Amino acid sequence: PRPQDFFACNAPIKGLYELGVEIEENSELDLLVSYKAHANDPRIADVCADMAAEMGEGKYYPDLLARMAQFELTLLDWADAHKGSKKYVAFADKCWPAFPSQFGFEPCYVNSRLVSRGIPVSCEVDIYGALSEYIGMCVTGDTVTLLDINNSVPKYIYDEEIAGKFPYTLTDTFMGFHCGNTPSCKMCADRAVKYQLIQHRLLEPAGSDPDFTRGTLEGDIAASDITFYRLQCDSEGNLRAYIAQGE
Repeated sequence: PRPQDFFACNAPIKGLYELGVEIEENSELDLLVSYKAHANDPRIADVCADMAAEMGEGKYYPDLLARMAQFELTLLDWADAHKGSKKYVAFADKCWPAFPSQFGFEPCYVNSRLVSRGIPVSCEVDIYGALSEYIGMCVTGDTVTLLDINNSVPKYIYDEEIAGKFPYTLTDTFMGFHCGNTPSCKMCADRAVKYQLIQHRLLEPAGSDPDFTRGTLEGDIAASDITFYRLQCDSEGNLRAYIAQGE
């Protein structure tokens, strides 16, 4: 089910059908059953090796790789088995609060790897976010990311990083943040697989080391020109979109 807390995720799906987007709804339990069925999959070792090579030594949790590789194979097999007559597949997955404790990790890094291959994955069952990612891939021929954007850039960051270096005022800037679903190829070299701070505090014992809240991809997005875009359905069922360019 889509979370009620986020309007963007809980928006009417009427607009999706008008665009010809077909939605197949599956429960987290269905996904968990499929994930468990992939235990000891012979392909896991190769995926683990690929993850380690992608991240580099010291930038991942070795004991977590097998869990994440098992999930990656689960999603890839799910896409192949469920796409039917369609050419393209996108996922809008639920990632909290039950996911980490039941699957044993956070799915963010795995999501980022699928996006880097042209399979859009959004979190929090954000269907319009997944569709926006797909549109972004089609327009650019490149991979994309999905961020929460607001205008709350702290003045000290503006003063340290922007003032005097670029011709922008504080109100020209925005903050883009997410739990860790951006493909590593679009991030700075010091990116690493880490853990979700808020969920660690809420879901795991106080004072404990992170366990099942590990799996986010943490770091800064590499500097570049950008286009940011969102397609959304409003509360009255009307499709709306926003697009802008940035530096």
